[in-house]
Amino acid sequence: MKKVLIWLAVVLGCACSAPPKPAPGALAAVGEEQIAPEDLRRFEAEMDPAHRSPKKGIEAHREHLQSLIDIELMIREALALKLDRDPELALALEHVRQGAMVDAYLHNRLAQNVQLTEQQMRASFEAHPASQAVRGAHILLATREQAEEALAEIRAGQSFEEVARRRSLDRQTAAKGGAFDKYYAFDRVSDQIYEKVFKAMKVGEISAPFRTNQGYEIVKVLDKKQLDYEKYRPVVMRGVIMQEIEDRKTAHVARLLDSLGAQLEPASLHRLLEAWNAGPGHPEFSPQEEEAPLYRFAGGQLTIGEALPWLAPQRTGLDSAQVELLLWKKALPEVVLALVAARAGFAADPEVERSCRQERQRRLLEALWKKKLEDEVVATATEARAHYQAHPEVYQAPEEIVIQEILVPTRQEAEALLAQVRGGADMGVLAAAHSIRMHADKNNGVYGMRAFERMIYKEVMGAALRDSSGGVVGPVRVDRPLPSALKGRDERAEAYSLFKVLERLPARLRPFEEVVDQSFFYARQEKQQQRLDALEEELRHKYKGQWAVDEEALRSYGQTLASE
Repeated sequence: MKKVLIWLAVVLGCACSAPPKPAPGALAAVGEEQIAPEDLRRFEAEMDPAHRSPKKGIEAHREHLQSLIDIELMIREALALKLDRDPELALALEHVRQGAMVDAYLHNRLAQNVQLTEQQMRASFEAHPASQAVRGAHILLATREQAEEALAEIRAGQSFEEVARRRSLDRQTAAKGGAFDKYYAFDRVSDQIYEKVFKAMKVGEISAPFRTNQGYEIVKVLDKKQLDYEKYRPVVMRGVIMQEIEDRKTAHVARLLDSLGAQLEPASLHRLLEAWNAGPGHPEFSPQEEEAPLYRFAGGQLTIGEALPWLAPQRTGLDSAQVELLLWKKALPEVVLALVAARAGFAADPEVERSCRQERQRRLLEALWKKKLEDEVVATATEARAHYQAHPEVYQAPEEIVIQEILVPTRQEAEALLAQVRGGADMGVLAAAHSIRMHADKNNGVYGMRAFERMIYKEVMGAALRDSSGGVVGPVRVDRPLPSALKGRDERAEAYSLFKVLERLPARLRPFEEVVDQSFFYARQEKQQQRLDALEEELRHKYKGQWAVDEEALRSYGQTLASE
């Protein structure tokens, strides 16, 4: 899936209709658009190592450059199919333009001469979600419906780990109950994961399904740990600066609103509340009503239609005070800042133009992807089964030791419970009543241990591997049990385990019926890759004569990098 991921991840350049002629120093041209050395350098710097060409030197750079050219050709094809005529595209671009213009204005007017103290930085670091690295687990599914079904199973009592092993399309982590092997700092994850996981979730929490580039995800936070302040000091400094700028922005906006004489239109507010409360989240307005001014100020206005996106997250009835607070704090400042930024000439700022160009290209690529690789590519049942048969390694269940366990805080409790078990008490009933291990009250203490879960079970796994008695083993001391594996998620210096081995399962191929969703997902991915390869060749031929590579410039680029 290298080309698919590259194609979706990076958007550079815009296709035009003129014959190609690489400018002096440019690596390639597609129509009138030039691909400069800095474009390829940025592209290669942002690539995941797994997506790099396996070739070396100039040949690797040539393949990466061809990927950029293919992106440009995809954009040309999207334009030829008139995918740029979607009304939503114009709205999205206007939103991006205003946001970029405001950012440029704020940077120029408010971000200068921010002075920081060490005390401010340390306080900011300790209070910020980004001060902790997260070790998580996820369940990846193809559709929202499948993700909702998986979440329902978890809420009904099945463990996150078991649902991940059975359902997740990410087979590398599914075998580990969805768990990632390492901790991730905020700077190694997407903004979406940062918002969903780092800022919003505590250890042990499980998210609702959300969409990512890979599919639909359900995430669980297994653990968090504090990052090294000195290592992240530059990032901390940036965070403190951003907070200072935000404080300056608040004060600046207050002065602007006062100087522009912003005034509420009561009749428009009344109509907005009437429609909103008749259908919270889905108010109905005529086009004329959406154009009605809600606020007026010198040189501009905020209409009902412009205010609606800021109210959209609300799903309940609203009163006038709530609406005024939301709009005064969020919508009105952005509209006013866009106005003064435009008056100050920031619409022509190069960064603003670059942001708009990139958003347009991204939208066009997404539209072409949907048309050519989603709507037109479907895997059949025959193809899904063929993938299952051709790739048994993808559908393997790992070797597993099934145990029944009671984990308690003290040796005395463990010995007392051991006496009860030897006296004939039901171990499952005792586990449900006394064990501090997560989910023991639901599964009667029955767990499947796999080699990669040693961090969770620790000394228990070693004892189970050595045991051949078939009877109850323990008490086994567990040093510093993983908090996220305990009911209360408490930090403990020790705990004591009683367990017996119920079954030893070898590594085995999971039945097709159990992995049918994964097989359809992978079979469709294969077809999408084949379709993408064919589409790239088709477009290279279709636009032959409209793109070119400057081999001398490319060689110079490779030599420059090799010498650095």
